[in-house]
Amino acid sequence: MHASGYRPKDAQNFLRQLPREGRGELPRKVSPALAALPVTYVSLADARAYAAWKHQRLPSEAEWQWAAEGAGLGNRWPWGNDDARARDAGTVNTTGKIAGAGSYIHGGTTLGILGLTGNTWELTESEYSDGHTRFALLRGGSYLPTGQSEWLTARGPRPNGFHAKYILMGEGLDRSEAISFRTVAD
Repeated sequence: MHASGYRPKDAQNFLRQLPREGRGELPRKVSPALAALPVTYVSLADARAYAAWKHQRLPSEAEWQWAAEGAGLGNRWPWGNDDARARDAGTVNTTGKIAGAGSYIHGGTTLGILGLTGNTWELTESEYSDGHTRFALLRGGSYLPTGQSEWLTARGPRPNGFHAKYILMGEGLDRSEAISFRTVAD
């Protein structure tokens, strides 16, 4: 934030999980435990701005799925096809709280991509409109229980072929403690 100078057009709920300093300013440093967590309380516009600043982008839904399936292997889950591992606390997050990046190394793909399911939903670049409603496709699933965002969806990891339509209502309302993102480089 400080390096890029980014400021959202609508700051409602922006990086809500971060403690504020003095006059409500974002901190210059956060604890190592907080820094290890996926970034949440960001809108699609926030995630795109970060990716652009890093000279990267959000993955499309198809790219996300291709990586999660093992780069063309067609796996049902990032780790393979074993459905029982979707309930294994050593493979996916079953705590009901967001876990730090790299916490579940046994849940990774054959390429070593971690955290694709069960920790936070992930925004993709796949944004659509049906002429009435704008929505983005989310991937991955989360065990995080309903909290401040109050949106309801099935809990837990989701198979690679599963997606959720996330209705985009406005930046402040789109930010959730259950949604994060990852970036890709061309």
